[in-house]
Amino acid sequence: MKKPKFLWHGSIKKFNFLNPSKAKDNSGENESNLFGVYATDIKELAIGFGLIDKKYDKFADYNKNPVQMVVINGEIRKGESFYLYKISSKDFTEKPKNSHQWFSFKKVKPLEILKLEVDDYNYLTRKATKKDIKYYKSIIGKFK
Repeated sequence: MKKPKFLWHGSIKKFNFLNPSKAKDNSGENESNLFGVYATDIKELAIGFGLIDKKYDKFADYNKNPVQMVVINGEIRKGESFYLYKISSKDFTEKPKNSHQWFSFKKVKPLEILKLEVDDYNYLTRKATKKDIKYYKSIIGKFK
């Protein structure tokens, strides 16, 4: 995959800088649990991360177009705002390869910060079905 010029990061909180932090990822991929800043080249996926509190288990359903975030345990936020950060890909590397997940060890100053409303984007998320939970437990949850 060719490196994009810009990446996206979604959060329920507003920051002037995106500071490196320890990721909480249940995939078992060492590259998904590093101390750094994570971003994606899929704008809708970054929005999905802004829709759901990071304390909840979730996964991205790439079979949906656009991609949807699936909430395993927890609630889909309503009536609140979130932030979408447009950032330069300059200091980022895709880890793992072809994952749409980009990583940097460095603090990042956003090029643009958009304040968006959760209710305008809830079509990008859904509560887990029994099939989703079974998938999560068999593939993702086993790494917890």
